[in-house]
Amino acid sequence: MQTKNQNKLLGFFNIIFFFVIIIVIVISLVVVMKSKDADKNPLNTNVQRTIELTATNNNPVQGNDNNDEVISALPTPSDDQLQKISLNENYSYLNNPGIGWINRWGDDDLTSIPTSLAYSSRSDIRWNVLNPEEGVYNWEPLDAQLNQAVGIGKQYAFRVYTMAGEIYGGQAVPKWVLRKGGLILPSGEPDYSNCVYQEEWGRFVEKLVERYDGNSNIAFIDISGYGDFNEWSWRDDQTIWDEVWEDQYEQGIAGPESMSNIDSQARRRLADIFIGGNYNGHVCQAEPAPLGRRVVAQQQSGLLQSRDKDTYLVDYNYPGFQKTQLVMPFAGIIQSSQYVYLKNSEIGFRHDCLGRPSSENILSNFGKELNQIWMKAPVVFETCQEDQFVLSSAYKLITEAHGSIIHNANLENIDQQEIVKITNIIGYRYFLSHIKHSKVVESGGQFFVSMNWLNVGNAPNYPKMGQVFSLHLYLLHETSGRLIEYEILDNLTDWLPSGDSGNIPSYLIEKSIKLPEDLKSGTYQVLISILNMRTGKPIKLAIDVDSVNGLYPLSSFEVNNS
Repeated sequence: MQTKNQNKLLGFFNIIFFFVIIIVIVISLVVVMKSKDADKNPLNTNVQRTIELTATNNNPVQGNDNNDEVISALPTPSDDQLQKISLNENYSYLNNPGIGWINRWGDDDLTSIPTSLAYSSRSDIRWNVLNPEEGVYNWEPLDAQLNQAVGIGKQYAFRVYTMAGEIYGGQAVPKWVLRKGGLILPSGEPDYSNCVYQEEWGRFVEKLVERYDGNSNIAFIDISGYGDFNEWSWRDDQTIWDEVWEDQYEQGIAGPESMSNIDSQARRRLADIFIGGNYNGHVCQAEPAPLGRRVVAQQQSGLLQSRDKDTYLVDYNYPGFQKTQLVMPFAGIIQSSQYVYLKNSEIGFRHDCLGRPSSENILSNFGKELNQIWMKAPVVFETCQEDQFVLSSAYKLITEAHGSIIHNANLENIDQQEIVKITNIIGYRYFLSHIKHSKVVESGGQFFVSMNWLNVGNAPNYPKMGQVFSLHLYLLHETSGRLIEYEILDNLTDWLPSGDSGNIPSYLIEKSIKLPEDLKSGTYQVLISILNMRTGKPIKLAIDVDSVNGLYPLSSFEVNNS
């Protein structure tokens, strides 16, 4: 009898021991999962990510699946209930996505200025390299540069050109295009009004669109196809000033049909290939006649560039780049820049001789358009040659044109301290001047926060360049390390810098956040960041506070348990 009782007791203890083992295993798994969560935390603490829907106005935002009101706009607490902090501005260079300085390809050691962009080695990705035979596309050189840039944490920008300067390799038209009827003029450059040149270049760019449009690793692509280095420069043997366009543009009635001569129509089509567009009855010329072109255009005044060539009417329709940011170079032909601006004001502007005093004329000739362009699209500059580079002229142009990027293509002996004077102001620079928030909050209560933001830079952020930013606030329990994250605003594109008035707009963000019911009592740090949603990483802010992995600690408050 005693033995039976002992066996029963032993069985009872075995069952208890079994359950103890199960509990230990479960606890171990929980600890492992928490440690994995901690690895996701930029501050290496135990993390609770409470990212809710964004409140971008004064309406309450419904939060999680239980439809709790997590972030809303409530009455402002009295001053004695608020902690107030004023912050100082950081004036140093901020290496942020898609803005600032770009070195020549392979010249990252030329300066110690950090860069977030890599611009192509254009000679390696010319048309005749990427499209060596009809219907054959060799994307390997372009992909290699793109992958190399991404591999070092940068975005990529590029231009595929059909013509370089004569001492830099000259024209880059594939031989098969010339065999089909494309022409090279005695000057050594392509005949841009040639039907075959336009047709085959259009086919190539359509393949470029299919492969690269919408690639988030590409910051921007230059519109190309005309002029030396395809900068849309004035060519004395080809470029014809269009008086019809000039008159109608001044009257505000210009359109695609206003391009009245054969050169301006060539430039219209070459632009439409990139930006998208269609036209019936476009005029081009060829010798011999291109296959399938059966309708000969009338010899209208100004249309014929050479009596040795026939003109033809053709129809075209191009989808163009719809997702990736485009930039239109300017090197003297203002009418082409005007055309692109009228067709799409979200195309950026580029000028490739920053620092030359005469380049300041852009402000008088195209200033009205630039004042609209920079609000939606980037303004990009390339440095002029050293013997033409004047820092004061560069500073004036880049500030008044609201530049975001300086591409160094020509400066060898750089006075870095001088260059920093202009790189420190370009692009977006987000500065939090003041923050006030609740001093003491009950668990499950409302935490009020008010922030005054300014863009003290020269331009906004541009989503088509991958600059999709959101404002986040974090509450960090100093004892347990629990970190709670809230998305406060999901779009900063409207945060513009100062315009012509010189006054910097301020952006007031006021929110009330319902804290979790289970929040422990104690001191909580208040931190903020602006996240780049393309990469998931915080950007650098223009506030004089040391960040911790991109999060900026600002203040603290107390949580009490009732």
